Amino acid sequence: MSAGTRADEPPISAGAARARQIELEAAQRRVIERLRASAPPPSSATKRVLIVAGAALLFAATFAARVVISDPDALLANFYIVPIAVLAIEFGTRAGLLAAAVAEALVPAWSVIDNVNVHPLGYIARGAAFVITGLVVGRFSERLRGDMAVRQDAQRDLALYADQLEASNRGLARSVERLEAFAEIARAVGGETELDRVLSLILAQGREIVAARTLVMYLPEGDELAAVSGSAMRSDSQPRLPLNGSLAGQVLLTGRPRRVGPEVDRAQLSQLAPDARAAILVPLVFRGEPLGVLAGINGEGERAFAEEDEQLLMSVAASAATAVATARSVAAARLRLSVEAADQARARWARELHDETLQGLTGARMVLSGGMARGDPGALRRAAEAADAHLAEEMRKLRDLIAELRPAALDDLGLGPAIESLAKRQAAIGGFAVELDVELESERRLDRDTETAIYRIVQEALSNAVKHAGARAVSLRVTQLPDRVQVAVEDDGAGFDPDGVQAGFGLTGMRERALLAGGRLWVASADGGPTRVAAVLPLPANGRRS
Repeated sequence: MSAGTRADEPPISAGAARARQIELEAAQRRVIERLRASAPPPSSATKRVLIVAGAALLFAATFAARVVISDPDALLANFYIVPIAVLAIEFGTRAGLLAAAVAEALVPAWSVIDNVNVHPLGYIARGAAFVITGLVVGRFSERLRGDMAVRQDAQRDLALYADQLEASNRGLARSVERLEAFAEIARAVGGETELDRVLSLILAQGREIVAARTLVMYLPEGDELAAVSGSAMRSDSQPRLPLNGSLAGQVLLTGRPRRVGPEVDRAQLSQLAPDARAAILVPLVFRGEPLGVLAGINGEGERAFAEEDEQLLMSVAASAATAVATARSVAAARLRLSVEAADQARARWARELHDETLQGLTGARMVLSGGMARGDPGALRRAAEAADAHLAEEMRKLRDLIAELRPAALDDLGLGPAIESLAKRQAAIGGFAVELDVELESERRLDRDTETAIYRIVQEALSNAVKHAGARAVSLRVTQLPDRVQVAVEDDGAGFDPDGVQAGFGLTGMRERALLAGGRLWVASADGGPTRVAAVLPLPANGRRS
């Protein structure tokens, strides 16, 4: 704890510290301006010397005129008022009174030279005139200069405040732009699931926040750092840096930010960009784990980075680290769910093959074995006919199982016809009427994984209607929008409590398929029905095929 900080005082936030710094800088500028104003300009000393010399000449000229011109009443002495007023105007009351004393001394001096004596009342009157002139003019001059100084100080302060206000407005506009950029980053991190799009937006907004020419993210791949810069995401064409021996590698290994300029090794700067002259690098850290490095780069003639830029880029890096960590977590969760779903599917298919197909084949074999053991052609014929019926049923079940694995109609005809065929087949099995409304683009196919997810969700919802609902009517709608596909399956069956259903391949499998496709699934039902299954699956920009 520092000597100037008490233990019970709350810590000063970065924003409050910055506000105090701005106030201190403004006060320093005002003090500097006042000091500049209080110092006399270089030309004022010369001006004052000239004024004193001019006043002395006026005194001398008036005194000489009295010597040359006969002036027994000393009327010319009244002209001493002019240099008194000049000195009082320039130097104030003291100078005016001093000049009045000089003038009063010159009046009897002339009398001594010219041997003319003026009445004492004349000396008193002229002395009073001289003093009054020096006092009044001096006071007026001092007050006038004071008022002018106050006005000039006010004008200087007003101009300084205007400059500060303009600078504050520029700073405020810059802060608003940064706030909007941070808001865009927050929305992207919170609502976007595709990592490349999130990082592209973070880099674009972060470059505006720190006013950098280029903003690059480096992610570790083995002993190298792969670059990610804006719309040009990570690829083989992007530069790669060694983990050891590069500025980005040092920041990643130490976990500390760095601001560098032309004073560092030019080769290290050139690794970031061929014409780099200044750079700021901060680590991407999520819960203590270093995930990469974020670097802002400027070139020749562009500004160097300040401490404020470092703090701003650290905030951007925190959002980027969250996005990278979230993407990794989602990828791991999707992989886990995919593996679990595949394991559950294999277990189900194993049960189907064991309980249905294998048992049916075993039954057909037993029928044939029994007919062959009797040795009766008629019994053998009847056994063969029975076995043929068993085999035909098992072949149908195998075809259904193969269709569940990957329906041929989905690959050959497309999602719409495959769903229609599935709905009619399930309606025939379940004995219910089905209302179909499938709106899909016929010109272009959806992504293979998206089509499979939609088909499986519809298949499982219809299968549940057949096995559990006892429905008389089912409504099926699949609607393709520019950015998503909406699926809804509703039946008028008995219904159930969704929260009371044990985890299995049914509802859990549908939810996992929707999640793996980047979407969501909802199930609404109650005892007595109806039951509604709804899903929304996003369509990525590159998620279609011809």
